Amino acid sequence: MTKDTGISMDQLESILDHSPTTIIISSLDNRELLYANKAARSRISKKGKDSPLTCYQAFGYDSPCPTCPSGRVGQEESALRELYDPENGHTYRFVGKDIDWAGRPAHIEYISDISKQKLLEQELDHLVNSIPGGIASYEVREGRFVPVYFSDGVMEISGHTREEYNEMAKNDALDVIYEADRDRVMAAAAKALERGEALDVSYRMRHKDGRLIWVHLNGRQIKSSSVAAMFYAVFTGLSSESRLYQNITNETADSIYVIAKDTFELLYVNETDSILSPAPGCLGEKCYAALHHQKAPCGFCGIMAGRMEGEEYEIKEDGTERITYTRSIETDWNGIPAYVKYVRDVTEIVQTRRDKERLDLYFRSIVEQFPGGISMMAYSPDGTMKLEFISPGFAAMMQRTVEEAKRLYDEDIFANIHPEDVKKNLRKLNKFLKSKKGSCELIARMQRKDGTYLWTSSMLSMLPSTDDILRIYIVYTDITKTVKEQEQLRRRYDEQLLEHYHKTGANELILGHSNISRDRVVEMRDSTNSALVKRFGTSRDVFFRGLRG
Repeated sequence: MTKDTGISMDQLESILDHSPTTIIISSLDNRELLYANKAARSRISKKGKDSPLTCYQAFGYDSPCPTCPSGRVGQEESALRELYDPENGHTYRFVGKDIDWAGRPAHIEYISDISKQKLLEQELDHLVNSIPGGIASYEVREGRFVPVYFSDGVMEISGHTREEYNEMAKNDALDVIYEADRDRVMAAAAKALERGEALDVSYRMRHKDGRLIWVHLNGRQIKSSSVAAMFYAVFTGLSSESRLYQNITNETADSIYVIAKDTFELLYVNETDSILSPAPGCLGEKCYAALHHQKAPCGFCGIMAGRMEGEEYEIKEDGTERITYTRSIETDWNGIPAYVKYVRDVTEIVQTRRDKERLDLYFRSIVEQFPGGISMMAYSPDGTMKLEFISPGFAAMMQRTVEEAKRLYDEDIFANIHPEDVKKNLRKLNKFLKSKKGSCELIARMQRKDGTYLWTSSMLSMLPSTDDILRIYIVYTDITKTVKEQEQLRRRYDEQLLEHYHKTGANELILGHSNISRDRVVEMRDSTNSALVKRFGTSRDVFFRGLRG
């Protein structure tokens, strides 16, 4: 190894010793540990530090690792593997190759702890694969979309495995598109790339079982400092229930109508899903009368508006919630100049898209402008809790800056809680942390910077985690007004009750009220001056038995 580098063994060992990566070198013939750098020596088992060891004994094993590539990988290539250690819950990446070490055939391993990276990847995969449909990223190279990443949902739409889909799309993601739709999508993609606009298009592709399916794509190019621009896309599969496949001149749509170009007569209807519900025997009628119950050509008609052939446009029908996409092409229908009109119901798709947009805006507004506040705590196995995030809304509620609030709650998560509220809320919190599931509400008075108190409701929920650290999300709500209103109602009730009992009725002998659940006489007014409470006591049941004699 030193021959290749032109440096001495001492120099090489010095370089390796200062590497933050764990490095070990073992003999190929007997796996004797020939070298371990500083990072590796700190992990070597204490039992054999003073005696010759094999590489596996150095780390507490009795036999060679079953996946070790020592002696099999050669000096030209490297072997990459990942191993999970159940004792400490960490994942390690091993990169190894065979080398010559001071004249002896040897094997070198570079070992890195990738536990945090794996956790981030798992959290990202969980988030990405929770999104309906699938997401993908591509490098744009000379008009081609070369896949960089795609989630499981992308393959699930077409029923392919990851390996199958990768083989189909490895040169250009547009290769998976049904040939009849490819030019249209490529043109839309080129236009979006040129103008820097979003690409929003639907196309067909072959499902693994051979049938044609519809896929909706929404994406945008993101330019970066790298040579190739990146394109990020979201894919949504269209359900078979919402699509009706009909084939006419190599085109497919939910509903197909053939309309005479000069007279607007309806020449043909392929309507099995009744999107526009024409009456039976409607052929020969005007299309606007048969399909839309109008007396003149529709104002939204693309034919009348002179839209380009094949151009798709959206129609929102008056008086309904239905939304359709429509496009037309010219044809010759048995010698009659005509338009073939394709209509598909996209109500669910458009509403879903709009719902997603509203949800996105809603959640961003919650985080950025939540009237109360949001925070996230990390709960460690040793019982410590650390603040990881606090929203500006919560800091403002406490009359502090975000930095001031972080400093305050880093020291004590119950900081500024009224002393009378700490004990009961701490008990509820510990019970919640012990259960590790569900949600929990803490109600307490919190002191603001000016010294005043406000009542807050803190809703806690726990995010499942793959490591030992639990993340707790807390939503804070100012309920001071509600508490004051309840107190006012309670005082008003007590005043009315007191006023009621202070008025003596015309034939009143005994008047009072009691608490049934506690079996207690709360108040009793005795107009007979018989000292009934003193005689029978304050137990409700005993009192009334005494009255009955």
